[in-house]
Amino acid sequence: MMPLAINAPLKHNGSSIHILNDHKGEIFFSKWNPTKNFLATGGAGDNVVDVWDFDLINGKNGGTNQAPWLSLRHISVQNEAEVPPRADENHYISSIQWSNNGEKLLTSAYDNISRVWNLQGKLQGLFKAQNSLICSYWNKSDTLVASGGDETNVLIWNPTSIQKEPLYELKQSG
Repeated sequence: MMPLAINAPLKHNGSSIHILNDHKGEIFFSKWNPTKNFLATGGAGDNVVDVWDFDLINGKNGGTNQAPWLSLRHISVQNEAEVPPRADENHYISSIQWSNNGEKLLTSAYDNISRVWNLQGKLQGLFKAQNSLICSYWNKSDTLVASGGDETNVLIWNPTSIQKEPLYELKQSG
């Protein structure tokens, strides 16, 4: 996908329009942080969730910045040269959720892994399921995560540790 070249600021009804084009594939998700002026975006093609700081983009705190504030990669590599130009479908981002207090970001991908990141971009928790995780959500107190996907079960896990087994597995009877 070719980046859009902009020679002049775009305006609509007197307001600036910002075009954020760092991703190398389709964007399936965008979520605003509930307490900060951050937007998280992700989808297919680049195995990355980008976090955009709109205070920086809008020129608050001195200057403007059109680059993502954080880029959270869903593929582990030894060095940047190993990153594939386009991710396979197993690394497509399937879910993005901010914690209720806005301090952590929960991301899931079709690689069967949900990840919890802090605002410095450090991994804080990880859950590996047996099948694809299509959606993940925080509980009200940000102490548990519910995930679901290709299985017919809901998996409940602790977002502050690395786990391969859920704390609870809710199954439909029958």
